[in-house]
Amino acid sequence: MIRKTGGINYPWLKMIWDSAQTINKVILYDRPNLNTHAAVGTLYFSDGSQISVTALPNVGAAITF
Repeated sequence: MIRKTGGINYPWLKMIWDSAQTINKVILYDRPNLNTHAAVGTLYFSDGSQISVTALPNVGAAITF
């Protein structure tokens, strides 16, 4: 999904399960592409917590939060 803000396209993803889930880690990958680097973001959870994502490697490598 793409959210457009101020003329800029921001990709986002919303995940919904049929029942409550306990999440103890999230593994993210950026695409190994210098033209579309996802450098920062925020993970929001239904309990109100959030995690800032600030260091996605731009080489397609995994990072765990």
